[in-house]
Amino acid sequence: MIVYATIAVRATASLARALAASGGCGVLLPGDRRPTELSETLAGWAHLHARLAILGPDGAPSLASVAQRSGTIIFVSAQLRSRLPPALGPSHGARRVLVVPGRLASRHAAFAVAGCSAYILGGRGDGESATARSRRALGGRV
Repeated sequence: MIVYATIAVRATASLARALAASGGCGVLLPGDRRPTELSETLAGWAHLHARLAILGPDGAPSLASVAQRSGTIIFVSAQLRSRLPPALGPSHGARRVLVVPGRLASRHAAFAVAGCSAYILGGRGDGESATARSRRALGGRV
């Protein structure tokens, strides 16, 4: 389990840094009530990076604050769960993306990052798709 948690944290760090640099993003970690916003200037990156470095393998963020957000929500999990959090369910206008270590045999991954695969769960995007934005942000490396 710790190996998968490490892979998920690396994927989170890679996505957060790349998406912030390409227009900004928010990162919600276990124990947080609101996402930590990162701007294109990467202000706050050092603090977020330090928090990611000490993140334990257990815990889940409170997704109540992001359930009604518009735009793309990327949920990175260290393991596949039997049920997805309600915040990742159907929404009005928001795209939900699940990122997990490895690959799911039954689905085609939209992109891969740091040993994890990303799966589009549905919803409409905020213009540019999460896949296209992630690929652009990471220089086509996802």
